[in-house]
Amino acid sequence: MYAVVIASLGNGGLYVPCGNNGLQKLHNKTMRGWLAETTCFRKNAAGQVYVIRDFTQTMCEMNNGKLCDCIMKNHVAILPRC
Repeated sequence: MYAVVIASLGNGGLYVPCGNNGLQKLHNKTMRGWLAETTCFRKNAAGQVYVIRDFTQTMCEMNNGKLCDCIMKNHVAILPRC
């Protein structure tokens, strides 16, 4: 499982920040575990945090628009802000 941030540019659309600001691998399997594991990540996130099952090579090669659409369609959960 992965936690992914989708941030907004206003009229510029949505994007996933690069590096540690946009993606975190999750080791827990429950919502309570995800919330505990991502506390600092959610505090510093510039947008909404989604949990997805896997982050594949195909997703790495997508542009930001397609990646955001893919994440929003296939997410497992949306984590609340801290």
